[in-house]
Amino acid sequence: MPASSRTSLNVIVGAIAVQFVGVVVTALFMPQILALLAPISDPITEMPQNLMRNVNAFALLLPFLMAWVWHRGETIHWQIAAIGICIFSFAATILTGTQTSMVGIVLMLGCMGVVKVLPKNGFRVLFTTLSIYILTTPILLRWGLAQIRALGLPLPRSFFSRTYSWELVGSKIGDAPLLGHGPEASQTWTDTFGDHPEWLADAASRYVDADAWAAYQVVPIHPHNMPLQTWAETGFIGVLLVSIFIFLVGRKLKPPADWPPISKYAAAGLIGMCFAICSFAYSMWNEAFWASVMLTSAVILLQARHDGRSAA
Repeated sequence: MPASSRTSLNVIVGAIAVQFVGVVVTALFMPQILALLAPISDPITEMPQNLMRNVNAFALLLPFLMAWVWHRGETIHWQIAAIGICIFSFAATILTGTQTSMVGIVLMLGCMGVVKVLPKNGFRVLFTTLSIYILTTPILLRWGLAQIRALGLPLPRSFFSRTYSWELVGSKIGDAPLLGHGPEASQTWTDTFGDHPEWLADAASRYVDADAWAAYQVVPIHPHNMPLQTWAETGFIGVLLVSIFIFLVGRKLKPPADWPPISKYAAAGLIGMCFAICSFAYSMWNEAFWASVMLTSAVILLQARHDGRSAA
């Protein structure tokens, strides 16, 4: 019934709003929070990572929250509120150093723009782009890394380390191009920067602490790029199957014009967020991430069903 779904959605939006406030508070008072939790969690590595994961988890829900607020009423106040939520969220990613969600917000807005400009084929364009990106990831990363190094761009330490992680994983693809090395094989690649003198020299010239970099593992458990990990661990056959599946999903979805406004923009924004997180953050086999994506998708579908029944 529409009334029951409305109540469920209001509860869900309330929970997302609470998480939004928590993310902003975390960003504003991160040093104090780390100091407070220091007795029970490492304030240098463990706790900052957990706070960043919380930001990434909220980022998956941000498109729905923004779309829900934007379309809440006819007055401009709701649109201003949605813009404010986006600005505060982006500021929180900067203050917490969560570069993945920072890029995700940019891609979220871009994907929302695509379904706005292309009301008939927006989802097909987005999913086709994703399928091509997955198929061509090794080539794109090799080209992108070459441009970054040629320009000598300053990079955050975490992103810098990932560039060489991607380079090492890319080299592994050629060893087993069809079938890959097997799921989670990247956990067994224990090369350190000390094993690659040129990479170590680059790190030392940028960040000084050569001793720390010498012992740092090039691939820290996984490559932090799902398409590249899929290439390395399942080979061309696995990548092809994933790409075909994503392409077909885009073909099966109804055109954006046939979606209710909230769900249309929330779904498009979720695609952008997933694009960023899959490219820079978690392992392909991270069940928690995929569960979060499924739950967010369920919320979007619940909103679509509610809006469809209300309009009927």
